[in-house]
Amino acid sequence: MSMLTKGEKLAVFKQDLSREGSTYADHAATADTSGGRFANLSKPTIVKGGPDYPKLPSGPWRCDPVPDEPPLNIDVNRME
Repeated sequence: MSMLTKGEKLAVFKQDLSREGSTYADHAATADTSGGRFANLSKPTIVKGGPDYPKLPSGPWRCDPVPDEPPLNIDVNRME
């Protein structure tokens, strides 16, 4: 049997109800996440739509100088 009086039990119950953030999940839910290591320092701005690469002149990279590969004349899917 408990040695607490009815008034003491009521006081403890009210104290338990008034506590906010009493569990780790409650602390995480009420935590201020605006600061810290991963805080946004400023809103990112886009300066340009994308990179403008210079047009390359014609050269060996424009076409494939390697000819087509001749057939092997064997059945590569044949199992022995």
